Amino acid sequence: MENKEQKNTRNKGIHEGHRERLKNRFLREGGGSFEPHNLLELLLFYAIPRKDTNPVAHELMETFGSVAAILDADIENLMQVKGISEHSAILIKLISEFVRKYQENSLGTGVVFKDAKCLGDYLVKRYAGVTNETVLLLCLSSGGELINEIKICEGSVNSASFGVRTIIEAAVKTKASAVVLAHNHPKGKAVPSSDDIWTTRTLSEAVELSGIEFYDHFVVAGNEYSSILKMVKKQNEEQKLQQYLNPFSTFEMNHEKNSKR
Repeated sequence: MENKEQKNTRNKGIHEGHRERLKNRFLREGGGSFEPHNLLELLLFYAIPRKDTNPVAHELMETFGSVAAILDADIENLMQVKGISEHSAILIKLISEFVRKYQENSLGTGVVFKDAKCLGDYLVKRYAGVTNETVLLLCLSSGGELINEIKICEGSVNSASFGVRTIIEAAVKTKASAVVLAHNHPKGKAVPSSDDIWTTRTLSEAVELSGIEFYDHFVVAGNEYSSILKMVKKQNEEQKLQQYLNPFSTFEMNHEKNSKR
């Protein structure tokens, strides 16, 4: 009957053999044929040297539901999973940051946006892995080419940390003909709030007065996005239609207010 030391030696040999086979498979096939938990298992080899990482990988997938959710999770939540130490959690977050930097570098300047869909698709990729609400400004040439991308601030787009002057100065500095504003809802939906709509209306009118085109303002959440300026224009058209259909409504409301005084 084998003792504890012999059993540990045997288990170590089994794990090492499995690790070697998984590494060799990755070298032969790449990661395309791997299931998500297999890739996680392989990644965790480099943080957990002497333990079967397959159950830990499965636990991560069951807890968060997807690779994207795992990469987006913060270190504290990752460490709630059995088998994930701070060391392992940091490795996962490093991968998340590398993915984000890769997206930034691969997108880069010189991209030409033909329409709003191209802009929306770009911003979805750009916000991948960004867990804090972040406001970005895209400075474009007259032909729709991306001249520069500027991180305006972290926090609500309606905060007082930036305004019309910030946008105009950035556009002038880069000699941009048009600007696109964007912000994300990391844990929400791509649905603008009433404050988002008000801010967009105010900024677009002010920026346009400076001779710079305010092309759009997008809100991004996960793989979805929506145009806020499109909603603003729709509201403006509805207001104009309402005034046309009932031209005396504004006069009557003002008259009623004056009568009550």
